[in-house]
Amino acid sequence: MIKRAAVCYCLLFFSFMAKSQDVQKEGFDLQSLGEFWKVYDMLVRDEEPGEKEWTKLFSSPCYSFLKKDSYYRRIFRLAFKPSLYDSSKIESARKNYNSKEIAHLRRLLLERSQVDSFVRTLDRKRIESALRKTDILLPPGFRKNYQLPPVLVSVFEPAAYSYDEQIAVDVLLAKDLNGSNLISHEAHHFFMGKLTRLKKPSKGNPDYYFLHALYQLQIEGIADLLDIGQYPSTIHDALTNDLFNTAYENSPEVFFAIDSIIQVTTADSLQRSITGKKLFESLVMAGHPNGFYMTILVTKKFGRGRLVSELDNPFNLLWRYQEIALAEPEKYFTFSERAIDFFKDLESKYILRKG
Repeated sequence: MIKRAAVCYCLLFFSFMAKSQDVQKEGFDLQSLGEFWKVYDMLVRDEEPGEKEWTKLFSSPCYSFLKKDSYYRRIFRLAFKPSLYDSSKIESARKNYNSKEIAHLRRLLLERSQVDSFVRTLDRKRIESALRKTDILLPPGFRKNYQLPPVLVSVFEPAAYSYDEQIAVDVLLAKDLNGSNLISHEAHHFFMGKLTRLKKPSKGNPDYYFLHALYQLQIEGIADLLDIGQYPSTIHDALTNDLFNTAYENSPEVFFAIDSIIQVTTADSLQRSITGKKLFESLVMAGHPNGFYMTILVTKKFGRGRLVSELDNPFNLLWRYQEIALAEPEKYFTFSERAIDFFKDLESKYILRKG
């Protein structure tokens, strides 16, 4: 009896361990992906998942982090449920982000086996390869002070996110872009959060969006060196590459818009909050192409070593860009004296002293 109980316990233990390895695979957390497939399988059979299935999906690690339950619930149903085909056609015809999202998700109908094969390649070696690349754009030895959290993997939209000390990647996007490079990019954001001396205030602070815009220009522009690598971008689909490259070329116009917004910014808290948000919204693709434009120029002029040595202060990217622009004003947009004084004031308030 005791032997039989022991055998049963062992079988249960190894079964549990196998399941644990399935969802927590050497640096990757796949629990949400497992829950996603359950909902996906029901939707493609034109069945409606119950609240139990939706709750399990959205309480799993990846979706809990993303916090977009109602959006994903709607878009998953439109993308996969055959009886909603007419509604999804209307949505797809709008040529907006939702239409891009639906097209992205529907690739699973043809590519699930490829996704499964890709998931089997997610292991510690891939994480280590990604981190070695991330090291190129971090101070020597800095990364060893911190542990990268498990990378949350599932299907959600053609995007990856890193904030609040967590990282989430869409498995289809990771498959497309070479998972290691995408993880390098997002891991760099994680380590930048540890390195930066910028102390961003809460969203309610009238300075928040000015600082958020500047930080986005820095972290996205620099991390894009790890996956996009060079201009023009060729790593995405044709539409995204075109959007990125056009925005990159239009960076002088974006900088002019930023400067113009600062010209009319006052000390009034409400007006300052409104203009700050307007400034942030002037950045295309959350600052990727415009930050990359600045980063490419700064790296060519001052070298990667200088770029890395100044990572702890996002204002440094702006100062180096301005040096380049002042030296060749006929080639590059030069920020006005008022704009520079405005940013210097923010720097004095929100950058912690070294040490």
